[in-house]
Amino acid sequence: MGNGGQRGPGSGRDRRERILLGILLFTGVAAMVGGALLTIQPNGSLLQAKLSALSGTPFRDWRLPGILLATLVGGGGVGVFAWLSARGRGRGN
Repeated sequence: MGNGGQRGPGSGRDRRERILLGILLFTGVAAMVGGALLTIQPNGSLLQAKLSALSGTPFRDWRLPGILLATLVGGGGVGVFAWLSARGRGRGN
């Protein structure tokens, strides 16, 4: 980063912001995929997740944790990514 990560006129997002947005998108998509796999196969076999890991929790299988992972973590991450991306385009930078 020759300019210390600062934005120049008309340059849009700096490199650090793009990297962080990429991590946010990757995390959100990975959570959606993982949650979907847990929901499709609630015994956890698609992700090699053991049902014994749920002992002492209110969950009998991985279905509800998968739904929560996909919607809250995955959907939240992808939603925030989309919001920040749209917000960045309209800033006039």
